[in-house]
Amino acid sequence: MKSIVRMVILSAVFVVGSNGAEPFETVNIGDQVWMAENLNVRVANAPSWCYYNSEKSCESCGRLYTWAAALSACPSGWHLPNRQEWEKVSKYGGFSYKTCGYRAVDWYGVDQGFSYRGNTGAWWSSEENKKAWDGDEAYHWQVSTTGTGKLGEFPAPKGFGASVRCVKD
Repeated sequence: MKSIVRMVILSAVFVVGSNGAEPFETVNIGDQVWMAENLNVRVANAPSWCYYNSEKSCESCGRLYTWAAALSACPSGWHLPNRQEWEKVSKYGGFSYKTCGYRAVDWYGVDQGFSYRGNTGAWWSSEENKKAWDGDEAYHWQVSTTGTGKLGEFPAPKGFGASVRCVKD
């Protein structure tokens, strides 16, 4: 009988972001090093939000970013994960998450407000949805405690507000 060993190692690194040096816990998942918590840095000239516009929420859950902001949010030496990197997380596990919800927009860019805090977590991928009729979609990975509880990929308008986890280059 084969046994599968999953190794998850937590460590801490200091990442220099727009707000100076900030400690981020990291986790090794397979051969990747991921930030173990949601990113909480402001991106110049790009929208991001705290859930219900509360700074206290950003302290516990990180910021919610548009896709454009997410693409440039990761500090130097880190990047927004692509589909293959998210698939490894889905396969190996070890991804801890808080169900911090998201900021919804409809397919026409109309703000629908903050949603699903407490039962859904959503994180951007670097993958654009090239099949979108208007070219204004990208993919995010999401988990819901009210659904299967498994991490899955979904398209969303680029103005959608999702969390960011970065992967070491």
